[in-house]
Amino acid sequence: MIPSNISRKHVEQAIEEIDKTGYPAKRESTKFDLIHHGKRYPPKVVVSKANRFANGEELTQFSGGEETNQFLRRLGFKIVLRESIKTVRKTWIFQGNPSHFEIDRYLSEQTKMYWSVTKNKHIEEIQAGDIVYLWRSRGNRYHSYGIVAKGIISASPVPKSGVNNPELLGDDLWLQTDEKYDSYKAEMVIDEVRLNEQSGMLTVDMIRSDEILSEMSIVKLKVGTNFELTDEQAKHLEAMWSEFRLDENSEEDRQEDLFHISGYTVQEGKRRMKIHKRRERDSKLREMKIKSFMIQHKRLFCEICNFDFEAVYGEIGKGFIEVHHYIPLNKMGEYRMNANEALDNLKIICANCHRMVHRGDPVEMFETIKKLFDIP
Repeated sequence: MIPSNISRKHVEQAIEEIDKTGYPAKRESTKFDLIHHGKRYPPKVVVSKANRFANGEELTQFSGGEETNQFLRRLGFKIVLRESIKTVRKTWIFQGNPSHFEIDRYLSEQTKMYWSVTKNKHIEEIQAGDIVYLWRSRGNRYHSYGIVAKGIISASPVPKSGVNNPELLGDDLWLQTDEKYDSYKAEMVIDEVRLNEQSGMLTVDMIRSDEILSEMSIVKLKVGTNFELTDEQAKHLEAMWSEFRLDENSEEDRQEDLFHISGYTVQEGKRRMKIHKRRERDSKLREMKIKSFMIQHKRLFCEICNFDFEAVYGEIGKGFIEVHHYIPLNKMGEYRMNANEALDNLKIICANCHRMVHRGDPVEMFETIKKLFDIP
């Protein structure tokens, strides 16, 4: 049993001592780590030493694992699975009911926010760096429902009382709830919001029409808050989300840019009003660019940061890359490119750099970010 009088201050004193004196290798944790200021510590060792600051002696008669982890989490500390300290990120869907919570207003007013994590299993697994999509359920307020935002987990789940920015919890936006005060919250940063079909949300009908995405737990179960995606589902969802991305200039969005490439026409800007306004990214043009790049370089890597998915992830990363229009389509007007110009206008980049490039003027951002990596 862990004494209840051990406080956060005592734990921080224990961590400070470990930084100075270390601990025996045989006491290294095997499954979980406490993360503090970017450094890793064995939870059981930390609690044992914290007891000395609270009660005068190191604690020996207590269990590690869930008892220790939950105790430290209640004090606001981050506990992660050791194998979750990784470069491969998980992808999640977080669901919210607009009949219970004003989701649209929350998404419209801020980019950093918190979402409930309801299962202990997910509290252990959700980590900073994971990708998250937000699913607005139908409730009794919407006829169209589905995925309305995408972001990234910026901090692993902690008790609500221990979040970094409690003013961003959105407690005033609840319409009805039986949420407990000590519920766990994951912090995330949202980088894209699409609240309706016109802005490119992914409706449930669109998702059900995809053979892979229709098997997601949120489609089959419907009830729940946090849903983990398989690698295959994550790739399909990212492809669909990117496919239905709309450019900001709605007037220019309506024009068609025709590229005549090697005897066929690539219609890059044609709208499919049947579903909603969106750009039709011609897959053949993308394939031609990737093929051309492979012939020249013998491998696929990001032209900005040089990241090579296959080199890092092995077989599952083979062929995985994104293609970016260096000069955006809506800036070209009526200009028609020949085959070489059209391919030269496409850049091979990773998902992270792709997102960063679109946080400002794409041409300027591409060159600015590329200089950070000093890649010729």
